[in-house]
Amino acid sequence: KRKAEADEEKNADEADDDVTYKPYKPAKLSFGKPHPDPVVENASLSAVEPPPVAYNLALPADVIYDGRLSDLQLEALVYGCQRHLQDLPRAPSS
Repeated sequence: KRKAEADEEKNADEADDDVTYKPYKPAKLSFGKPHPDPVVENASLSAVEPPPVAYNLALPADVIYDGRLSDLQLEALVYGCQRHLQDLPRAPSS
């Protein structure tokens, strides 16, 4: 039984080693300075295109142009604000 558990754990470790990562850069955001640290994403995630950016972010210009928030942080902010504008479906009333 221990050998089977050890083999299963080894196979799980090997599967983790098969995961590949690609450098991440916001695909739909056209403003902001690059993030100061390297950022990667799973290769399978990079194959999926993100939704279009439809939210008009209103921030002081210096926040963007001085790089106070990176393009990665701005992308998270834009998508969060964009999603917040959507109404959830209402439950039917009794």
